[in-house]
Amino acid sequence: MSVQMFLHNRQGGIAVVTDQCGKKAQFLNDTLRPIPHPDTIRLDWVEICEINDQCPLIEWDDYLGEWEVKYPDSKFSFEYLRDAIDFAISEEQADD
Repeated sequence: MSVQMFLHNRQGGIAVVTDQCGKKAQFLNDTLRPIPHPDTIRLDWVEICEINDQCPLIEWDDYLGEWEVKYPDSKFSFEYLRDAIDFAISEEQADD
C-alpha cells in the first residue's frame, strides 16, 4: 500500500510531511525517497521534446474523437492523451 505524502518543510535535516488525511510526521531528510508522479514524467518529456523540436506530432482529431500520434510515415490513435504520450515515450525508448 502506498500513501501520498506532501512535503512542507525541509530545514535542519528534518522533513515535515502530511498524509492525505492530514496526519503530520517528521522524517530525517536522508530517509525520504521521492518518487516522481507519472504525469510529471510525461510533462518533462513533452518539455524536452519541445525544446529540442524532436517530438512526434500529438494532436486531437475532432472527427475521430481521438488523440493521434503522427510520425512521417505512420500515425497511431488513442482515446486518452496520457496513452498517446506514453506510446510516444515508449517508441522513443525503443529507438535508443
